[in-house]
Amino acid sequence: MAVDIIIPVYNAYEQLSECLESIWKWTDFKNNRLILIDDNSPDERIKKLLDAQRQEHVIVIHNPQNRGFSANVNIGIAQSDTHNIIVLNSDTVVTKGWVEKLEECAYSDRAIATATPLSNNATLCSVPDFGKENTIPQGYSLDEYAELIERVSMKRYPRIPVANGFCMYIKREAIRKIGGFDAEAFGKGYGEENDFCFRAIEAGYYHAMCDDTFILHTGTQSFTSREKMQYIRAHEEILRQRYGSLVRAVQLHCRNQPNAAVSENIRFWTEFEKNRQCKTILYLLQSDFRPEADNHTGGTQLHVKDLMQGLRKSFFILVAARDASYLNLTLYTKKQEFLFRYYVGPQEEYERFRCGTSAAMYGTILEFFRVSCVHIHHTKGLTLELYYEAKKRGIPVLATLHDYFYVCPGMKLLNGENRLCIGRETEKTCRICAQRQFGIAKTVPYMQVWREECRNALQTAGILIVPSKSAKEIILGYYKELEPKIRVIGHGIPSFGTPKINHSKNRDSFHIAFLGGINMAKGFHHAKALIKSREKGIHWYLFGNFEEQDALQYQKSCFTDSGNYIREELPELLQKHSIDLVCILSVCPETYSYTLSEAVACGIPVLATDIGALGERVREMDCGWLVPQDASAEEILKVIRRLKPKGEAYQRKVQSVKKIRLRTLDEMCRIYQRLYEEEMAGMPQQEHRKQDNRTRQKLVYRQNVMYLNFDAQNLAEHLEEAEKQLHQVTGSYTYRAARLAAAYIPLKRQLAFLLRKGYHWIRRGIHL
Repeated sequence: MAVDIIIPVYNAYEQLSECLESIWKWTDFKNNRLILIDDNSPDERIKKLLDAQRQEHVIVIHNPQNRGFSANVNIGIAQSDTHNIIVLNSDTVVTKGWVEKLEECAYSDRAIATATPLSNNATLCSVPDFGKENTIPQGYSLDEYAELIERVSMKRYPRIPVANGFCMYIKREAIRKIGGFDAEAFGKGYGEENDFCFRAIEAGYYHAMCDDTFILHTGTQSFTSREKMQYIRAHEEILRQRYGSLVRAVQLHCRNQPNAAVSENIRFWTEFEKNRQCKTILYLLQSDFRPEADNHTGGTQLHVKDLMQGLRKSFFILVAARDASYLNLTLYTKKQEFLFRYYVGPQEEYERFRCGTSAAMYGTILEFFRVSCVHIHHTKGLTLELYYEAKKRGIPVLATLHDYFYVCPGMKLLNGENRLCIGRETEKTCRICAQRQFGIAKTVPYMQVWREECRNALQTAGILIVPSKSAKEIILGYYKELEPKIRVIGHGIPSFGTPKINHSKNRDSFHIAFLGGINMAKGFHHAKALIKSREKGIHWYLFGNFEEQDALQYQKSCFTDSGNYIREELPELLQKHSIDLVCILSVCPETYSYTLSEAVACGIPVLATDIGALGERVREMDCGWLVPQDASAEEILKVIRRLKPKGEAYQRKVQSVKKIRLRTLDEMCRIYQRLYEEEMAGMPQQEHRKQDNRTRQKLVYRQNVMYLNFDAQNLAEHLEEAEKQLHQVTGSYTYRAARLAAAYIPLKRQLAFLLRKGYHWIRRGIHL
């Protein structure tokens, strides 16, 4: 489409020269024209400069007397009755693709009358600080900054109540219907674009922010500050008299800043890009460890959180984790964190191995965050696509097998009757078990399909990490071909200092504790039977939670439920209650067991079942006693009765435990840092990959098509109100997180989810 670029000129020679230079550099004049209108500038250099621009697609007009900005725009509009218009100030510097991007924005909706680009100084379209005169961030040239903004833009083309006359794309259709600028009322400028925009709104149009285009605006050069304020006051009064409600709408927009997500997105990427040399490690896990997230506790979450905290000073750590129906994507830098939320839908009834939408999302994440290394910790409910998308891009992949999910979706290697199935399964028993546990029809060879898909994904990884030798042996029992890839790396634990618990035999009762979440697989049936035995001289404690919360509340004379604990508080809790023994009675093979490490770090011996990592580690550390995996409660009690007097054998074990030195978190993080650096050493230096913005937008668009089935504007209004409340209570970081979340929330029930979470954050006073 043909566009006339109209530049009214009055003095400001240096700014005009720079503006024209940028126009010639970045404008296609095959279809477009440049109309330069000199408004009788006293500076004699202006005439020479403008006359030097004359050629086929350039019109130069010299006014014999000063006409004013609005009249000059109308003169330019009159040069054609078909061309669209761009009104451009002479104190601007345009950037690559500016005309084409403005046009794409303007024609993204028939109801759009004008499109205004982003700028450092454009009031409603100022970035990154709204309404302020910003500067180009340090370390960027103008063209680099404009390229960054285009590359990371969400291309939402959000509504704005008025355009900004520094650079304003106007459709000819709107001019035909409502006319040009009101030169009589706004001759010298200031307010003329508002007047035009308000008329357009009353005629059924709206105005859009072109959020993928940045143009520099150096500021007003034509008038003194005193003159400017006089014009502004006078013209504001005209606007209030003509369009009272629309003027108030602008004021509300300025107060509420509904397009803050655009600025926050740019601010984030600007900070991110400053540290181009800092490599990004992507962690993927099945559930986020953020305290406000759904299901945020667990060994996998704890391990990833430890790695993040220990390594964020050396790398950017990007954590992708499911949170109910969303994928939380949190970037942790040395001192800051940035949260994005992608709607991925509720977890499906059956695990999906491959998914085009999931692949597109992972591809976008890998490219836009310049991920240098991927470390997958769990993929439950998240498909296996990250393995393949990373491999496609030559990004090294590591995977930690925290449980046996890749062997069986049940993860614990227990059948439907809670019995160990290692070495006992057959195709028939697996089909029966799959039906009982997961609702899979017996006609489906599910475990064959499951292991084939998992094997293919795991083979794409360069390194597979398991926390114990026993875990390695079990995995190799199913995937022998993976042996060259597997490394055993145990988890680290915080230093709890010197254990201070008194294990004196003089105390009358023997205190035994269960730690963590105790379900059937973790031995709840044993714990329940032991406590209900009311063994004389024994008091039982729970630091965590039982599968059946109220099952043992009536046993108060011999049982104390202390509730969930924070890891760092555990030594004090164990000391306060003088715990003598910790029972870890899992019936499934643990891959590591954090509770074992916590007990030992606090100087307390353990009684554990002889299976998996529990048996392996108790033997290696000589930190306690073992009972058979299938031991009865009475057999376990027999062992406890021998220990209850706290005789010589017990005291020797206590002393042995106190001498054990566990791997610290710092030591663990150093191991992983070396591992990542070795894996990334052979990679070529990653350059920014120029990605078609339409490709990136397509992912969001697909989600909207699939789930957007009601009035989006109504949702946006509710979101704005929720975001304002969050901002007022919890500060700007939560506000920014909510703004970014708003772009990806497509269902009413997700709005309710956000509001519930917001209320939860408010009550707890959580700052993101």
